[in-house]
Amino acid sequence: MVIQIGEAAFHRDRIKLDESGWSMLPLGVSRFGKERQAMIRLWKVSAISLLALMTFAPLATAKHKVVIYYQGSSSPGWYQVYAEPQSTPPAYTYNVPSSTQQVYVYPAPTLAGGMGQVEIKVPHHDTSIFVDGQFAGTSDHVAKLGLEAGTHNIQVRDHDGNTVFDENVAVSANQVTELKPHK
Repeated sequence: MVIQIGEAAFHRDRIKLDESGWSMLPLGVSRFGKERQAMIRLWKVSAISLLALMTFAPLATAKHKVVIYYQGSSSPGWYQVYAEPQSTPPAYTYNVPSSTQQVYVYPAPTLAGGMGQVEIKVPHHDTSIFVDGQFAGTSDHVAKLGLEAGTHNIQVRDHDGNTVFDENVAVSANQVTELKPHK
């Protein structure tokens, strides 16, 4: 049996009954069908967004490995500090204070272009120098640091590991910045 209402035609076997009698919705379609579909789409978009955030968040928070050069007080040459050994034997290997890690120091023919220099004058020897959280060396060996232009966090720690200097320092390309940590 076909029920004709205006231009719409419904087959009786495809019409759903509700408590009040006849419903004009075909069987299998609820009154909340559009809302349900919209909610499903919202959940899908939310799930995809959450997965994208979980995928890209570690990339955004990953620490940038700073390139550290240093020049000793008794040497005119520059050295580059690496957290991992390179293909050739290092000139020096240092143990990172309060850690089981080591840094590997290799001769560098010259300071890379566009780098700035930070001259550190500490009152005590045997202090540790850290740049952006990475060990650069001790004040016994490091007189100047060569760093990429930009702002770097420089920490100086005494022999016991106490921080005696901790500041963000603006490094300008081809310029020398002098630091005199007190204490």
